[in-house]
Amino acid sequence: MARLTAEILAENTLMLAVVTEQGWAHALHHHGAVVHLDLELISPPQPHPSIPSMPQDDNAGKAIHKR
Repeated sequence: MARLTAEILAENTLMLAVVTEQGWAHALHHHGAVVHLDLELISPPQPHPSIPSMPQDDNAGKAIHKR
């Protein structure tokens, strides 16, 4: 997954607070009663081959790139 796009109702202040507290307020675009969230997702750099890695599930190790 390379991008996360969501629509949040403007009255959903709890979800908007979560987004803001994570530092993603710049990715919010207000359009009347709906707020659009558009985040670019990136994977972290690959570790050096000599460093052992821990097993991870499919979603582990993902980072969010703040635009």
